[in-house]
Amino acid sequence: MELNFPTELFLQIKQELLSARNDLEKEKAIWAGVRNALDNTQVNVLDEQFKAEFEKLGNVPSTGLQPILQSLRELVQQGAAATAIENAGEDSREIEIEREIVPFDDRREGRDRERPGREDWRLARHRGPA
Repeated sequence: MELNFPTELFLQIKQELLSARNDLEKEKAIWAGVRNALDNTQVNVLDEQFKAEFEKLGNVPSTGLQPILQSLRELVQQGAAATAIENAGEDSREIEIEREIVPFDDRREGRDRERPGREDWRLARHRGPA
């Protein structure tokens, strides 16, 4: 019994992933440009507004999430980040929201000024604080 690898489907999915990654990189660059143009006071205000909106997620039934998600998206477009959320990135709910809505800016640099990847976070948890 010989199994055929679905090469055509693989190449299609690969192209879709590359396209999605390119789109994400463009969005991140736009967000970073907006955020970098803000002064520290504006950044802090936006991050606190983001935190306040984000904290509403725990008290709203899933049918009422859309207005909050829209508000979070608008704040991100203005340059907000999840930095004001305590222990950001440790709670699975926060990680999922972060992945869907907002780049996480912990004001630390990874390699080549990139956001640390999943593997980096896993290693950091196992190693403990530096």
